[in-house]
Amino acid sequence: MVRKLRSRVRDNDYFQLTGGLNLAQAPLHLGPGELIGCYNYEVRTLGGYQRFQGFERLDGRTPPSITP
Repeated sequence: MVRKLRSRVRDNDYFQLTGGLNLAQAPLHLGPGELIGCYNYEVRTLGGYQRFQGFERLDGRTPPSITP
């Protein structure tokens, strides 16, 4: 007999992302709000996260942010 496991997270549950990026511990040992990875976000110095603003080339050409 196969029994379906119920999830402990419901649709209206949420987690505050305040724990920071934790690459040292195993995923099952993370605290609430800690991340194991993320895309396009970075950890803020005062806590929490912010959207990453992107990269700009530094190869000698005029940077794209400076429009002629």
